[in-house]
Amino acid sequence: MKIKSLSMRLLYASMLLIAVAGVAFNVVAWWLVSSQVTAQAEREASRQASEAIGRLTMIDSLTREQVAVGMRILQHEGFSMGQPALHGTATFGGKTVPNLVLGSESQVGAFAKSS
Repeated sequence: MKIKSLSMRLLYASMLLIAVAGVAFNVVAWWLVSSQVTAQAEREASRQASEAIGRLTMIDSLTREQVAVGMRILQHEGFSMGQPALHGTATFGGKTVPNLVLGSESQVGAFAKSS
């Protein structure tokens, strides 16, 4: 009976050792996979952030150029009408505003499109 009892003890000890080793292996494998997935997600997020910054920089550059071109056109068209000056005030939309004139023509409420 002692031999059977000893062999059962060895069997249980071996099974326990195998179970502990299996759990330890699974914990280590989970940690490694988790670390790799986290690192990959961080790299992808960084790549996407860089792409977004690149696109926003390009949009900013194009928009600045459009504003600069529009401002040059505005200045050219404005100066072609005459020197800008402020001559008192004018009423527009029920409010008193500075009266901007180009040459001799008031620009308050002037929304005509130039050709």
